[in-house]
Amino acid sequence: HRNSTVLTSSEALGDPYRRTSLLGTVAHEFFHGWNTERIRPRSLEPFDFEDANMSGELWLAEGVTSYYESLLMHRAGLASLEDTSAEFGRTIDAVIRSPGRRFRSAVEMSRLAPFVDAARWVDRTNWENLYISYYTWGAALGLALDLSLRERSGGRITLDDFMRLMWRRYGRPAPLVEGLVAVPYTLRGARDCLADVSGDPAFADAFFDRFVEGREVADYEGLLGRAGLVLRRRSPGRA
Repeated sequence: HRNSTVLTSSEALGDPYRRTSLLGTVAHEFFHGWNTERIRPRSLEPFDFEDANMSGELWLAEGVTSYYESLLMHRAGLASLEDTSAEFGRTIDAVIRSPGRRFRSAVEMSRLAPFVDAARWVDRTNWENLYISYYTWGAALGLALDLSLRERSGGRITLDDFMRLMWRRYGRPAPLVEGLVAVPYTLRGARDCLADVSGDPAFADAFFDRFVEGREVADYEGLLGRAGLVLRRRSPGRA
């Protein structure tokens, strides 16, 4: 499974709406071939099939993969810029408006996975007000980091470069250990990779302190504006 995945669905590829959704799933799992199958957090190594692996890195393992899901669909010509921008808008909207940010960071939301993946449907909780999916928050963080790196470097450095460095340090096949990746990463390791790829440790520390381990939200309006996209309230001044 370190090299492949099997996807099954009862949905019809002939249905245009379902086809887009199914291809999005393929894009997501395709990117997992690098991110999470090989570039794998230490908190998931070894994976325990009889107990919960508590991981604070799922915003990166799953959320950034969700960001690349949208990006790959657009890059492959399977989703228009309008549709991709709308998807980013929904992601940002969910993070900005959710009251859950008052209670937990993206790292802390990641650690709730054992309680929300399928379990939330049988747990009587108030997750709507207390929780933001690490898929959603992580995708928003991926967008913010991508745009921040592009802005700081004049377009020379992107999130692709960060992921390539993560691959070289943690994902590239090394002498195999049966059932394990050779060098799993930690939150500190991901922070160090950002410092190295950006050439600015202070920027990396601020991004992780404020947006990953903190509860602040990036300046999406400014970042998107400088990328040629407008983020605005649909009904300003109205409930």
